[in-house]
Amino acid sequence: MILGIIGIVLGIQGKKIPEQAGYAKAGLICSVVGTVLSLLFYMACIACVGCLALVV
Repeated sequence: MILGIIGIVLGIQGKKIPEQAGYAKAGLICSVVGTVLSLLFYMACIACVGCLALVV
């Protein structure tokens, strides 16, 4: 998740350079998708741990 946030920041900074705008946009999209998937994974892990606490 930390790397995703760093990728988002660098993607926004990279869009300011006209020669790298395409690569920056692609990196920004990949970073946003990775960060969202990471958040969903963390929430799923927390939910599983919560369910285990109810069973035990």
